[in-house]
Amino acid sequence: MTLEEINLSNTPASFEPTLDYVVTKLPRFPFDKFTDADNTLSTQMKSTGEVMSIGRTFEESLLKGIRSLENGTDHIWMKKFEGYSDEDLLCYISSGRDDRIYAVAELLRKGRSEQEIAKHTGIDLFFIRKIRHITDTELILKSSPFREEELREAKRLGFSDRAVAILWETDEGAVRAFSVGLQGRQKGGTVDAFAPHDIGENFRSVHFG
Repeated sequence: MTLEEINLSNTPASFEPTLDYVVTKLPRFPFDKFTDADNTLSTQMKSTGEVMSIGRTFEESLLKGIRSLENGTDHIWMKKFEGYSDEDLLCYISSGRDDRIYAVAELLRKGRSEQEIAKHTGIDLFFIRKIRHITDTELILKSSPFREEELREAKRLGFSDRAVAILWETDEGAVRAFSVGLQGRQKGGTVDAFAPHDIGENFRSVHFG
């Protein structure tokens, strides 16, 4: 019997999916509503749901997920950490917390090393380097407003128009108009389906013509 003759649900065993996407799932915690609650995470269930996001790159998928949390942030940035010192942030990330990812990003903006953050958190360097890629792109965008190459890269990494507008010190409309002028548009993608009656998940990413 060949692989083509072996059926798995509604697809043959020989089927090879197109793995041109990354899926990220993030838990949704209610600490923005219960501000007096302890946001330290342990074995106790504290999340009230989760979000799933799909992108062409890990960074895009992550930033889409962060926006989908609807916790008042539109990027991997949180105002509460602006006033923290490096030592305060290092102490904060040493424990699992619902907003630790924002503190990690703030430390990277302050120039702390990936290895130091990995040591304090136990987070794999793969993920820390991906967050570093986002924060490094922020610096490039901030120093090069309305540059085609920089916007293309930011969109590939999932930056929203609002996040770019803040870095460029302009408004979302100006960013969107500049993107449209470069023939930037939403393009759909599909996650291959395997289960019976499953039509697959659809997602959209920005592409430039």
